[in-house]
Amino acid sequence: MELKYINQGWKLTVEMPPRVDTGNISEVQSALQEVLDKNGGVTDLVLDCSVLTYISSVGLRLLLSLRKTYQKMVLTKVNQEIFDILDMTGFSSILDIERA
Repeated sequence: MELKYINQGWKLTVEMPPRVDTGNISEVQSALQEVLDKNGGVTDLVLDCSVLTYISSVGLRLLLSLRKTYQKMVLTKVNQEIFDILDMTGFSSILDIERA
């Protein structure tokens, strides 16, 4: 899996895949780690969720792990369905979320 990303020096924007669940979490983690390793020195992480349509508990765990590493982390272009999941699980209170 290859993730699209844009490096703006201190800010890295990564496009999330359409699904993050038990079936692909290891691929997503590996691809994301590869992008983060290539772009060392980044302080702000932006996760573009424009194509994300499903996230399971393992995906939420990934977001939590990233949030611990990047104090300035934003989820952008979050659709209503994903926002509802984040809100219902309490993640909307600990993550910066910009809705679509």
